[in-house]
Amino acid sequence: MQDLNEDLAKYFGLPDKNGVLVAKVLEDSPAQKAGIKDSDIIRKLDNKAINNVRELLSLVAKSEVGRKVKVSVSREKKELNLEVQIGERPEDLEKIASSEEKVSGNWRG
Repeated sequence: MQDLNEDLAKYFGLPDKNGVLVAKVLEDSPAQKAGIKDSDIIRKLDNKAINNVRELLSLVAKSEVGRKVKVSVSREKKELNLEVQIGERPEDLEKIASSEEKVSGNWRG
């Protein structure tokens, strides 16, 4: 995941740079199961605007494992509303992410 800057926001046709770009979705992750895809822009989580990666990670970390949250994403200049079930953060996330780098990213970042 990465923060948006003005160039990315313009490229994706967004009115502002609020949101988080999903670089990769890890295979079999809660994000993938919910339909989040690479290059989606996460704009809201449970109707709360997401301004950057830090805010998104903080909100997800405060959510109870197993809870379903509403996620608003921008994909191909369209807004989609998805439901993601919060999963446990893998203990060795960096190792998983680097081994999955060739394939796919993770919802729990």
